[in-house]
Amino acid sequence: MRFSHLMDILPLLVAGSGVVVARVAQESRRLVDLGGGVRLELVLIKAGTFTQGSPDDEPGRGSDEPRRQVRLTQDFYLARTPITRGQFARFVAETGYRTESEKGTSGGFGFAGRGKALVQRKEFTWRNPGFPQTDEHPVTLVTYNDARSFATWLSRRIARRCDLPTEAQWEYACRAESSSVYYHGGKVPAAIAWTLDNAGDGTRPVGQKVPNAWGLFDMAGNVFEWCRDWHAVYGSGPATDPEQTTPTGDKPRRVLRGGSWLREPKFARSAARYRNDPASRNADNGFRIAASVETTVEAPPSARLQPSGPAVAPSPPARPVAPVATPPAPWPPISPGPPPFSPPQPIGGPPTLLSRLLGWLCFGSLLALLIPVIRRWLRGGGFYPEEPVPTADQVVTRMVADGFWIESPGLPVGTVLGYRCKIDGIDREDRFTVGKGPSGLFVYTGGMPEVVKVLKVIPAPTSMTPRPGRRGAWGQSRSPSQGLALFPPAPPPSPRQPMIDTPPRPTFPSAY
Repeated sequence: MRFSHLMDILPLLVAGSGVVVARVAQESRRLVDLGGGVRLELVLIKAGTFTQGSPDDEPGRGSDEPRRQVRLTQDFYLARTPITRGQFARFVAETGYRTESEKGTSGGFGFAGRGKALVQRKEFTWRNPGFPQTDEHPVTLVTYNDARSFATWLSRRIARRCDLPTEAQWEYACRAESSSVYYHGGKVPAAIAWTLDNAGDGTRPVGQKVPNAWGLFDMAGNVFEWCRDWHAVYGSGPATDPEQTTPTGDKPRRVLRGGSWLREPKFARSAARYRNDPASRNADNGFRIAASVETTVEAPPSARLQPSGPAVAPSPPARPVAPVATPPAPWPPISPGPPPFSPPQPIGGPPTLLSRLLGWLCFGSLLALLIPVIRRWLRGGGFYPEEPVPTADQVVTRMVADGFWIESPGLPVGTVLGYRCKIDGIDREDRFTVGKGPSGLFVYTGGMPEVVKVLKVIPAPTSMTPRPGRRGAWGQSRSPSQGLALFPPAPPPSPRQPMIDTPPRPTFPSAY
């Protein structure tokens, strides 16, 4: 433990939190060799029961935090810190993996400067979140699927089932047998968390704040951490090993926990819940890995879990499983097969002149129907006639609790809508790019809009040469929105001021 950690813990010991040192000395830790001198430390979390959620009078409490008794029946390992850039870089170097923000044409949501919202740009990826990082900083701009891809790679490496923790596992490990607002008490967690009040313009290296009683760092603040669950209201009554496996609501979202450097301290409470589209790639979203205690297959010697620290007793080596010799299956008997081939005889005798004429007539009719479709496809128009793009006055919207849906048909992927909305009495103008699938027509505003007005519809750009005579809804030649159309990267949005009173605070980007 660093000297700075000891100085941070000293006030907590005086306040009666001596359990921190006692539990840290007793915990069981294991080291995973990721190669290239990079290691990952896991902490054993014993099964138990706890009260999930928060009381009605807890400051900063959200409406989705009802209390319930939860029982976890299985021990599990949990990463001592969020996954760092150095650890994620080992995964990328060994597998050649490309994150969703790197594969897409729009990039991720990075930091654009103090007092501004996260902005989506092509250059913003886990390698460049918009602020400087080292290998000791938590990795960011990773989606839910990016995090689970890392877990799949780690599962093969250590021969244990690795995944994101469930929401119940995460809160149980965060509380570490505490029942207060934060795992060290009920005050603002400056000693345990990096939040908007003290982090500055970006993440901080992991492991700098006071850990909880089970030796876990950064369970409050620094970065939000993905959990396995879909976000939903807790079930009523006690629960055993709960996990929300089915999506709910108009726009299903995955749970994130722990607060971040970009958000207020109330999001770092042990019971605080956050949610986001699983495809979100934001500069304050990261993850932490959970691993099973039981091995799945024999791991290579370089990847077996090694004890960490002198206070941990070494665990006995896993017994190798002797391979079971399976006798080869006998070859199937050779069947005599069908009789020698003989040409089939035409039914009713040889074809007549009338039957030939009817055959050519059917073929000609089919060809007459297919020729216009083939010609339209070869010119890039798709198999269906092109529909005009609706004008701004024709776009229909439906407002919901945290944004609005675009319900007008005929908007191809890549179409840009300029809109104005009013939230909490404040007018806001922005742009939205139509995406793929049903979720690509949802605009996230962060609050219930009072008024929504579409100001302009910009058709999807294309690199193809438009055909003469084909006119779109704007009175100018445009290429089809389907078929052979190719969409170049969208230009970066212009920076804008957040809709927050002075002093300015960053707003969360639209989920997508």
